[in-house]
Amino acid sequence: MSDDDGEEMVDCAVRAYLLYLLGCMLFTDKSGTRVLIIFLTHLVDLDNVSSYAWGATALAYLYRQLGLATRHEVKQMAGYLTLLEAWVYEHFECLAPTPNIHYQPDQLRVHRWVSYRESAPLQAM
Repeated sequence: MSDDDGEEMVDCAVRAYLLYLLGCMLFTDKSGTRVLIIFLTHLVDLDNVSSYAWGATALAYLYRQLGLATRHEVKQMAGYLTLLEAWVYEHFECLAPTPNIHYQPDQLRVHRWVSYRESAPLQAM
């Protein structure tokens, strides 16, 4: 995008980014490559996008995916797993990684911890 692009081009770029965010972050499927086209119908009027309850919808979708994952034949799970991870850290402190000493209350809650990958000592090669 550039400053010379028209409003229609900017709107298309915003829709593309939101479609990516919805399909590849909040409402992922197990393929990792597909995005449900139904999201496009919700992105037609960009002025209304902020009025939708995306958080509640993502949570409901995650609950549904958790239910599906309990079936014995299921080997993978879809959904916004970062949300699930943050919830586990909040409610099961014994499973939480190292606390982030630089955490500020105005940051996202998931930043309260340092990931295991970042806190693990470097392995000798």
